[in-house]
Amino acid sequence: MADTLSADISTVLRSTRAWVRFAGTLFFASAVLSLFSTIDAVMDQHLLTLPQTSEQELHMTAALGVVNVIFESLLGYCLFVYASRVGLYLHSGQPSELESALNVNRQYWKTAGIYAVVFIAVMLLMMVYVVMAMLASSQGTT
Repeated sequence: MADTLSADISTVLRSTRAWVRFAGTLFFASAVLSLFSTIDAVMDQHLLTLPQTSEQELHMTAALGVVNVIFESLLGYCLFVYASRVGLYLHSGQPSELESALNVNRQYWKTAGIYAVVFIAVMLLMMVYVVMAMLASSQGTT
């Protein structure tokens, strides 16, 4: 039974390892694109000196972009390390290697959960900010 379970685990891990690396690559690519997008948004707001853009909004855009790049990079890194540790387990068959891979997997999901909470909180704060700005704008025009 233990040999069958071990063989089944190895088969599943072997079949998903390439997808994990692919997802990690996508996270890194997304982080790079987010970085360029953040730089572009900040430069546009700064250089064009858009009249409706305050310095506070400029800093908020930069901060959100940097936080996004950090989280996406961490998620990509966790997936690459996980895939590498799975490879070590597949090569050696040692349970300690599988435990190591699962610990990295746990770290990935912990990071993804924190990212989700931060993202939702930021979206809620932005919605409140927009509503407050709209209310202030409507009071100024009446």
